[in-house]
Amino acid sequence: MAIKVTATTLRENIEPDELIARWDASLFLIITTQDKKSLLLNWSSKVRALIEQSRIPGHEAARIEVSVGGIIANIGSVMESILPALEKELKSAHDGGNWISIQN
Repeated sequence: MAIKVTATTLRENIEPDELIARWDASLFLIITTQDKKSLLLNWSSKVRALIEQSRIPGHEAARIEVSVGGIIANIGSVMESILPALEKELKSAHDGGNWISIQN
């Protein structure tokens, strides 16, 4: 149920030109037009806060924690080159949830 609540929160809070997809069991891939690290950090913080404020029906006391890893891709980059770097970022030495890390 936490995945469904998270997906709904994400879907309701992305811009029309952004894309969201469930990537793995508990991973979502969001493609956004944010192209500056500071803007992407602000955007990520907003999304993380919205998810943390979400509640699971029947389990209102439970909190959802989320971790955000991001990469700012260069114009002309292809998904095949971006995804390995993003997966490495997400699998880095961050234990638990509630963190944000953006790479240029």
